[in-house]
Amino acid sequence: MIKNYFYLLRNTIELTDELVNCSVNEIYSQEKDKIYLRLASEQFPHKHLIISSDQNMPYLYVKEDHRKAKKNTINFWDEYLPAEIIKISIAKNERVVKLQSSSFDLYFMIRGNLTNLFLIDNSKNILSFKKLKNENNYYLDILENLEFIDSKYEISEELKSINEMNYSAFRKTYPHIGREIFNEAKFIFENKMFKSFGESINSTIKKVLNDKIVVAYNSPEGKVSMLPKSFEQANELENPIQVSKIKDAVKNYISEYYHNFEFYKLKKELNSYFDKEMHRLSEKINKLKYRIELGSREDEYRKLGSILLANIHSLKKGFKKITLSDYETGEQIDIKLKETSTPNENVNLYFDKAKDEKINFGKSKEIYETSIKNYSALAEKQAAFLNSESVDEFKSLRKELNIGSVKKLKKETKLDIKYKQYRIDDKYDLYVGKDSRSNDLLSIKFAKQNDYWFHARGMPGSHVILRSDTPKEVVPKPVLKKAASIAAYHSKAKTAGIVPVSYTFAKFVYKKKGMEPGQVFLSKEKVLTVQPGVPAGCELINE
Repeated sequence: MIKNYFYLLRNTIELTDELVNCSVNEIYSQEKDKIYLRLASEQFPHKHLIISSDQNMPYLYVKEDHRKAKKNTINFWDEYLPAEIIKISIAKNERVVKLQSSSFDLYFMIRGNLTNLFLIDNSKNILSFKKLKNENNYYLDILENLEFIDSKYEISEELKSINEMNYSAFRKTYPHIGREIFNEAKFIFENKMFKSFGESINSTIKKVLNDKIVVAYNSPEGKVSMLPKSFEQANELENPIQVSKIKDAVKNYISEYYHNFEFYKLKKELNSYFDKEMHRLSEKINKLKYRIELGSREDEYRKLGSILLANIHSLKKGFKKITLSDYETGEQIDIKLKETSTPNENVNLYFDKAKDEKINFGKSKEIYETSIKNYSALAEKQAAFLNSESVDEFKSLRKELNIGSVKKLKKETKLDIKYKQYRIDDKYDLYVGKDSRSNDLLSIKFAKQNDYWFHARGMPGSHVILRSDTPKEVVPKPVLKKAASIAAYHSKAKTAGIVPVSYTFAKFVYKKKGMEPGQVFLSKEKVLTVQPGVPAGCELINE
């Protein structure tokens, strides 16, 4: 109910007692949607009136000790200051608070996405805190045609006799009353506490204006509640904080809101992370297990290569397949060929496949063992998460898991890039292009100037980008070598023992007019000699 009209009225009454005759010495902002009025005095040199114009969380309250930030602040309306506060009032049945001073009137208007603060000076010039969605005169007309009241709220005769029990119809006539008051009034009326619904509404409004206030996080609704202590719903709140003044209620509401907002935001984020990661690892383990159970095809490919080599005189460029005799069984077998390749190239293709299969099968077994360990470790962390009950525990776990630091390429760009993503040493993101077009997009469109670019030297292969989010940080040489090994692994030289890999900053990578897809020009480069593969500490996180 922090946005309810009657709590705003009650706040206005309290602020009148506290702020009238105070001097506004400075008006500034140091965070989005909040403005600070410094009301320094000998007794309270750092006293401020804080006004939030966030449409989802609008409020005003006095803080006796607030310190202005040393940087990233902006001052407003200095030419009108200092100014003495003369009067504080609220519009009748409208959530607009007016702070009248010796040189200007300040209006705090709560109205959905139009929520804002306006300064109108003695010459009828209107200035706004936030950017306006309409012309100035639009707001000037609204504000100057409102009827403002000081403190006493008179229940209209029409409201006393109301009998509309449907909220949708009720709010069209009385939008300022709010759902919480309507629901409470309806409850006590239906329980025969009043003869008419109008009397019930009247009684409920008086509770809001006069009763003690309770503030607590409402678990079933997933939000912070601020209610009169006598409201029926207040009895359902767990560990409520009870206060007498609106100022204290708003302060506690803000504290509970941000604490619980952070708590449940972190909890939701961690829960989602564990669900996705456990599912991802489980699927990965099952696929690897199936791959291992099928066994290696190294011997099969080598055998086919040997059969082709023994019959190379029968091969011709342009063949899509050939039927030959299996030298072990004597059976006729069909062997697929690449029709654009020469006989020697087709023979070497199968021997290369045998080498690749040996490497990939061995790597699959390594990754399988690592994935099993990672799954067990993650399950332990998930158990710790389920037993955590504080923001600090969630933050610590989030940091430990590096959540939020792994960024998928598609979230950073709208480019349609086909890529693989690796994570090096739980810190560095590495992107590997899957085809010539994606290589171009990665190198020219996606890469930032201080990212590292890798490619197997003089050999067809993927363009590889090592993201550097902090340009001043020097990427360790071992990380560069790991990235180079992955670049070599994603090239035609993946089966070689040692491969030279070119690397440079992305700002030195260009594409000249007329170049084929995947071709680029380097104005500077260095070379690392590495063994192709996916080194320890590198994990494939997106295929």
